[in-house]
Amino acid sequence: MLLTVLFAFGALLRCAPVDAISPYIVIVPTVLRAGAISDLSIEFLVNVKSVDVTVKLVSDRTAEALFQHKTSITGLSAVIPLAIDASVPLGQYTLQVRAEGDVVFEKQHQVLVEEKGIIILIQTDKPFYRPSEKASH
Repeated sequence: MLLTVLFAFGALLRCAPVDAISPYIVIVPTVLRAGAISDLSIEFLVNVKSVDVTVKLVSDRTAEALFQHKTSITGLSAVIPLAIDASVPLGQYTLQVRAEGDVVFEKQHQVLVEEKGIIILIQTDKPFYRPSEKASH
């Protein structure tokens, strides 16, 4: 799965007192699957008391919000589930992330919504077999 570091380290590189900056990292998949759940991860490098986060998946064609999730974060990190409905048309969308509270930011990133795939996992008793050997599973 490809991941994108959406926004990194707020004002970390600016010359400011440590308590005046609120560095953060938001990580999202570059491809979301319709009908499946993906995770958006937010990490803060400072402990936050209260941050309200809103995540929206917005259609590039109609500007309609097809998915929206609001949550409050306390502490150093949070994982926000992105449960994209199976009825969402496949294509390119804008993922908007907005935070208000101890940390304030508003960012957006292009993501691709694809159909949900099927994964088959076959587990055997050893990693390699010779042509004459039979696999045990």
